Amino acid sequence: TFHSAVLGVFAKERIAKNAWLTEYGGEIIDVEEAKRRRQAGEDTHIRSAGFHDFCIDSRVRNQWTMAYYTKNHMVGGFFNDAKNSNHGYNCRYETKDCGYLPPYCGGRWVSKRVFLRASRDIAAGEELFVCYGPTYHTIHL
Repeated sequence: TFHSAVLGVFAKERIAKNAWLTEYGGEIIDVEEAKRRRQAGEDTHIRSAGFHDFCIDSRVRNQWTMAYYTKNHMVGGFFNDAKNSNHGYNCRYETKDCGYLPPYCGGRWVSKRVFLRASRDIAAGEELFVCYGPTYHTIHL
């Protein structure tokens, strides 16, 4: 349905409003580790996604390769935020309680997962944008 480029994810074909797109996958880390990575400048793809006891780090490194994310339909960490651009948001994060599914790449087991869903109809070739939330830009910019 879409392909990931070096900077962003683009629709390969038309996507209908409310279609499920992909999962926001990555390494499950606790809040203290997320803080440590932020202080070290290693937090380019860490999201709390509304969770209070863990975060998801979707950076490409070690076993977390782009091939891993693509194969497992977890490219949500590569959607850009449209803030300060001429583009509007066309996707949104949604958290689903999935029961206890196998963990991300051997990580800890969690019952909730984060997915991305189309918030409006999206044309073929259009970049997919999601809101990173109110704290992202105060921490990173």
